[in-house]
Amino acid sequence: MVSGNGVRVIAGRISPNGTIITNPTGGIRSSSKKSKGLYLVHFKQHFQSPPTAVITVYQPGGTDFSIMGDSTQVNALVVSIDCDQMLVKTGDVEGTASDQEFAFIALEQLAV
Repeated sequence: MVSGNGVRVIAGRISPNGTIITNPTGGIRSSSKKSKGLYLVHFKQHFQSPPTAVITVYQPGGTDFSIMGDSTQVNALVVSIDCDQMLVKTGDVEGTASDQEFAFIALEQLAV
């Protein structure tokens, strides 16, 4: 998806087993779990250069704002990213690889 200001955006949520939960921009080609806590997300359209990505563990609480959530040490990080794919690692409170649902947004400024 390209915004009105020339920024291309891909966003989505991936389940702990590696399947795509949401793909609101339509930019995810596929996603797979490679091993415990390690996921590979393929983009549908090649980025011009490696995009900037922001990622977080996603712990949905619906509309219940009384839920306090898990420890902030439960995490997700981008291990590597190129124009076609992104490798993501998720971990538990101990810093050990563990399967987690995560959400991300990847974007690039398009050449004018």
